[in-house]
Amino acid sequence: MFSCGDGFVKRVIKENGSLRGLLSVLGVAIGLFSMVMVKCAVDSLSLNILSGLGTSREDVLYITKIPFSTEEAESDYEYDWWDYLRRPDISFSDYQSLDREGGSVMNLLYVKSLSSDISTSHKGIGKTNILLMSSSMIELLNLKIKSGRLMSSSEFERGSNVCMLPENVSRQLFGEISPIGKEVIVNGVSLDVVAITEETSAGLVSLPGLQNGVVVPVKLAYRICGNMDGGMIISVPQTGIPKEFVADRIKTILRSVRGIAPSEKDNFSVNEISYLRKAMESLFARLELIGNMIGGVSLVIGAFGIINIMFVSVYQRRFVIGVKKAIGARKWVIIREFILESVVLSFIGGVLAVATVALVTILVNSLQDSFHLYILLNNVLYGFGISIMVGIAAGSIPAWKAAKTDPVKVMRQN
Repeated sequence: MFSCGDGFVKRVIKENGSLRGLLSVLGVAIGLFSMVMVKCAVDSLSLNILSGLGTSREDVLYITKIPFSTEEAESDYEYDWWDYLRRPDISFSDYQSLDREGGSVMNLLYVKSLSSDISTSHKGIGKTNILLMSSSMIELLNLKIKSGRLMSSSEFERGSNVCMLPENVSRQLFGEISPIGKEVIVNGVSLDVVAITEETSAGLVSLPGLQNGVVVPVKLAYRICGNMDGGMIISVPQTGIPKEFVADRIKTILRSVRGIAPSEKDNFSVNEISYLRKAMESLFARLELIGNMIGGVSLVIGAFGIINIMFVSVYQRRFVIGVKKAIGARKWVIIREFILESVVLSFIGGVLAVATVALVTILVNSLQDSFHLYILLNNVLYGFGISIMVGIAAGSIPAWKAAKTDPVKVMRQN
């Protein structure tokens, strides 16, 4: 009386294989593609960025010009973005003041990222991050060395012409040849390569791009770029010192050296990594909501198309339904049959959507290496789950109408 094997699926496709059926399936597929693609993008951002942030210690503080999150970092004040932009840059002299007056309670790291051409005598590459590190980086930034050695404290203090290359930059400049002991040129300054750092390095102070830049001593930067403003200071409390105490100490020192009156607002921000994580999670949630809204519209259109198809199917098969009911078929058998047909149509749209997402993922990952797009199992299950729910919802009303068919009436009409 009722079968859901391969023959049933073929019959559903045959009976609903009209242009109207194709458009309905495509409507569901487009809607699900939008929703699954957005979820894949959001999850990929989390894996590429938030997972990196998650490796940082929670007591690490970041002193920056603009806060990671205005809600968290400046909850006591009301700021416009113009106020943030007018703030003075974080400078190397700020770092020196904190190191001189607060070094007993905190370890400090000064980082500045530049966009500079880097080349050898035979080959050059475009803009690359240049990370200007102070000697504290040896204790704070757990760079993993693939080959070569870490720069020594004396090289940092003297500002020696040395650098450490990330693996991807080394590969672009030297190919498979070891660059250790060879020279690279940064803004006209020749530097000796002492190490290659692994691309997967994740240190105590992990931020996007922090582990994948060309590392040079901070004192060398005067000869490379001159202007030392515009960096970031990273602070880690000494063992046993509370993070809150260190944050207050930082604010006291910077307010003093910058001449900020007691009644004036801070012109710098002391951030925790959780601020950035929350801000990014909030952004991702908004992106996912927008994608779901766009996909939801297509899903509704596709669902109405399936409802229309199922009503037509009920009308065309009313005599068969009447015969089934006349020989004893219960209502739930009729309802189950039509709901399953609706689910099959919707599920086909889900398969098309997930397959398209997989193809887009493969294409994107093959075209670039900077951002890896993932399609996770939970995203696949999400797409199939939504397609089944749409099928059940779209088939319920037509199925209920089919179950209420009067067998006597339809037989008289035929």
